[in-house]
Amino acid sequence: MTAQVLKFKDEENWGPEFGVEVAAIMRDFVARKLAPLQIAIAALEAKNARLEAALAEKVPIKYLGVHRPGATYW
Repeated sequence: MTAQVLKFKDEENWGPEFGVEVAAIMRDFVARKLAPLQIAIAALEAKNARLEAALAEKVPIKYLGVHRPGATYW
């Protein structure tokens, strides 16, 4: 991992503009780090929706009481 060297517009005058620059750098960094996670979450949500739809098409489980020897359950 390489260090990122930051150069600010006016290094001698660290007023409110400095805070705005730092916030923008942090916002961009977080956005870059979150992008792959957002893609993975979207893929998982899509997979979950497909699985839920497939499950909804299946015959629902019906409770038939306690086990009785010799009984057919399907």
